[in-house]
Formats: sequence, C-alpha cells, structure tokens
Amino acid sequence: MDWMREVDRRAGYDDYYTRKKLSNGMTAYVSLISDVPKMDSRQYFYVALVIAKKRKAIARTDYFDDRMTGDGSLEGLIFAKQAITDFEASWAGPRNIALVVGGSDSRRQKLYERYFPRMGFVKERRDGAMVMIKRIDT
Repeated sequence: MDWMREVDRRAGYDDYYTRKKLSNGMTAYVSLISDVPKMDSRQYFYVALVIAKKRKAIARTDYFDDRMTGDGSLEGLIFAKQAITDFEASWAGPRNIALVVGGSDSRRQKLYERYFPRMGFVKERRDGAMVMIKRIDT
C-alpha cells in the first residue's frame, strides 16, 4: 500500500494518507492525522475514513467532521482495516505511537467496539469522547 506523507514543520505535524478507487467508482481515503499531546511523549494518529465520488472533492473540502458521505459499503471498511494494519507493519518512526479510531455516530462506534478489540484496540475516553485506541511500542 502506498502511503503519502504531509509535513508541516511550523505546525509540528506529519500526517499520512492513502487512497483507493472502489469498485463502485468512488474513492476511499484513509488519513492518519498526528497529534503529540504536551504531557505525553507518545504520538497519536487519529484515523479518518472518507468515501467520496471524486478524489478532487476530498482535497477541496473538509470531510473530517461527522457528515456521512459516499457509499462504499463493506469494501471501504475492508480497505480501512487493511490500511491500518499496513501502517502498523510499515511504521519505522523513532517513538511510541497510538492509533485512535472514533465513530461518527453511535451505530459506527458500536461496530468499532465489537470488532476492533480483535486487532488489539481498547475502548477509552479521549478528548471527551469514547474511542478505540491501540498503543504500539516500537
């Protein structure tokens, strides 16, 4: 899987993303948005999945709010799972990281709470919301 990196040294972040054209013609985009809290040495990556009709629309618009877009059905979720496991396996960074996944609504959150523990995620409260977190020590 090809991961692209977006770096902003002044803001102090480096984000990663990958995308795939789905069989229904839509584009699935998985982004890992980094955050290093002041009181923690661990780098957190917030996972976002966006499915849209056009790749250009993803770049022009802020899809990373709680809107429901696209229709990727199960294929988009399988791609997101593959992207997460691939990122874990290919991470060569110098410090400990954690992946954070939160559902945009209660139905998705329940789905994540049911299936993500199989991948090593645990349910925690972070930034006022219940999310699934997997800590990876490198």
